[in-house]
Amino acid sequence: MKIKFFNHFYLFFILLIFPVFAFASGKTLALDITIVSEQDTSNIMPLIIDKDGSKVVSDVKFTNEIIVLDQPLSESEPKRVLKQLLNDYISRTSDILNDIESGDISIQNPELKSHIKSTLNANKYYLETSFRDFESDTIDSDVKYYLTKYHDNTVVITRTEDGISTTHYDTVDIDLVMSNPDNIIKNSLSMEGGIKRASVENIKNIIRDLRENSSSVGRIEAYVVSPILESNLRRMGFQHVQQGC
Repeated sequence: MKIKFFNHFYLFFILLIFPVFAFASGKTLALDITIVSEQDTSNIMPLIIDKDGSKVVSDVKFTNEIIVLDQPLSESEPKRVLKQLLNDYISRTSDILNDIESGDISIQNPELKSHIKSTLNANKYYLETSFRDFESDTIDSDVKYYLTKYHDNTVVITRTEDGISTTHYDTVDIDLVMSNPDNIIKNSLSMEGGIKRASVENIKNIIRDLRENSSSVGRIEAYVVSPILESNLRRMGFQHVQQGC
């Protein structure tokens, strides 16, 4: 992996520098997609936080988009749009963090405030790391971005890259999982308009795509430091594996 080692090293670095980050120890989870049932990869409906903080099932489905970095920016409108989206989310994250610090976004519970700030900072790092693909105009057919949207609003973005082949089949690595920063704050504070289940739908879409378009791939690996992401992956059947296995 061209970016994987740097990502993992830097994640350990920020954990050391910012111990308030509410992350679990980094670990690798893996899924054998050949044993995942069709039912387990079926589309799920979004849960939306209502004005009173309750969760309701939406009657509007998630939509998904896949962007492959196999063309230069000058020839790929989806790639240019994604670059702008990443940049917008980076800027928006900074605005939200400033609003938290200034009190414009009031969070009375200090532990919750620390957790939200650490989550936003980590998400910003993932966004900035992904943005490098577009600053340098990376052209690599092994790199894909999976976007899960609700009402055309991108909620989750996942970066994957073809990994090392095993004896039995090829592996795809989930490198980075990023969220819309507004959705992070809305879900964290149970605010109206928060969108839930997008991460699970995103994972399901990755599996569906690999099954339909990459028949040689039978395994997905993900290096995770976020308890929420770990929970979503385990829900899909991902299991812990030892590093280097």
